[in-house]
Amino acid sequence: MVDNANEAIIIAQDGRFRYVNPTFAEIIGYTPEELVSKPFAEFIHPDDREMVVDRYRKRMEGLELPSNYVFRILDRGGKTKWLEINAVRISLQGRYATLNFLTDVTERVKVAEEKRKVESQLAQAQKIEALGKLAGGVAHDCNNMIGVIMGHTELAMAQADTDQPLYSDLEEILKAAQRSVNTTRQLLAFARKQAVVPKV
Repeated sequence: MVDNANEAIIIAQDGRFRYVNPTFAEIIGYTPEELVSKPFAEFIHPDDREMVVDRYRKRMEGLELPSNYVFRILDRGGKTKWLEINAVRISLQGRYATLNFLTDVTERVKVAEEKRKVESQLAQAQKIEALGKLAGGVAHDCNNMIGVIMGHTELAMAQADTDQPLYSDLEEILKAAQRSVNTTRQLLAFARKQAVVPKV
């Protein structure tokens, strides 16, 4: 029954595989004969190795800890696979060992990761949309203020003598206001999701 189970089943003792069923061998890409008596830690992903070995050691000591968790292995081709394990301590030939039931959850993890990425992209898009609305509001307010500045500047220029130093100052104010109009136009284009061509 164990040899023909669809679920991967292994027995580990003294940090080594004592038994692996064909399903586990198929997942990892090695034959049962190649795996038996090998240290199981060498097949665990380096980032998860310490965690898995620590849990195995604590379980062998009889400490209470969750029997289910997920970790990564490296198959024969070096590909990462995610496994969900359900481990219990047993007695084998008068010594403690662990009986482990494993399920390949690689596809489930990939789907969850894709979902997380999509949710992150959606959140980013919503932030950009909110920023666009803010930019549109700021641009409209700035346009109103710039209109007032330009109108009063032009009125002052009409009353000032072109030979006066004040006139050239007013000209600079008008030029700055006109440049600001271009800036607010770009902000409005961003808010309306139009193509913007930045210029120095």
